Amino acid sequence: RLALRVRPGLQGPRALLESLERLAQRELLALRVRLV
Repeated sequence: RLALRVRPGLQGPRALLESLERLAQRELLALRVRLV
């Protein structure tokens, strides 16, 4: 479920941070939906 897809064009700490941020947002949304 927490599979990180690494695109060959987007490599580096910046892209990694962006993907992690999106992942965290998705998890927060899921948590919110679960709690409500």
